[in-house]
Amino acid sequence: LYLPAQGASETEATIIEWTVAAGDVFAGGDVLAQVDSAKSVFDFEAPCDGRVIQLFYEAGEAVQLTDPVLEIETSDAAMRDWIPPAAEADHPATVERPVAAVESIGGGDEVAILGVGGYLPERVVTNADLVKHFPEISEQYVYQVTGIRQRRWVADGEKPSDMAYAAALEAIRNSGIGIKDIDAIVLSTTTPDVAMPSTACILQDRLGLEDIPAFDINAACCGWLYAVSTARGLILSNLARTVLVV
Repeated sequence: LYLPAQGASETEATIIEWTVAAGDVFAGGDVLAQVDSAKSVFDFEAPCDGRVIQLFYEAGEAVQLTDPVLEIETSDAAMRDWIPPAAEADHPATVERPVAAVESIGGGDEVAILGVGGYLPERVVTNADLVKHFPEISEQYVYQVTGIRQRRWVADGEKPSDMAYAAALEAIRNSGIGIKDIDAIVLSTTTPDVAMPSTACILQDRLGLEDIPAFDINAACCGWLYAVSTARGLILSNLARTVLVV
């Protein structure tokens, strides 16, 4: 059996605890293990009735989601289609070269990340704070279903554009460029200040930038990757030379 991915971008998870051992009999829906992923801590449930033959990983070990975690014996015919057989490669496996941090685009020009900045709100809210008014829920339960022990909350009146502005200023300082050198803004968010204008345009106004493209991307967890890729495309197509990605 393989661990299920909790998100499209996940590649591995960590087994916190096994609830079965070799030789144990289980029913469909039984919890086989507790697993910690990038998204949350979740119960790995049996997809069928069966018996455990062997466990391939110990508790505490990280597992690639492409690797099986345990071998089972089952009479459930549907499981034949649940785990498709691996196709044989018709050519030797190759290792791709690592992606360079700085990418040449010809003519001596390069695409590179010049500086990085960030911002965190001051208020820290722990799981203990969250469960004060919910006696039936424990701190550990919140951690198990979210994978989070504490989070930052914005102050009253603090908006996404405020956080974007603070992070942008730090990134600009770290890059060694001037604000006026920025000729495009790509901002990834699922929580804009308002529907229109875009948060990127609000940030553009706060930075005092005029006559440059500025737009939001709404693509949830992978939005930052689309934003960086879009910025790269703007540079490679000679539509911009310095892009602020938030």
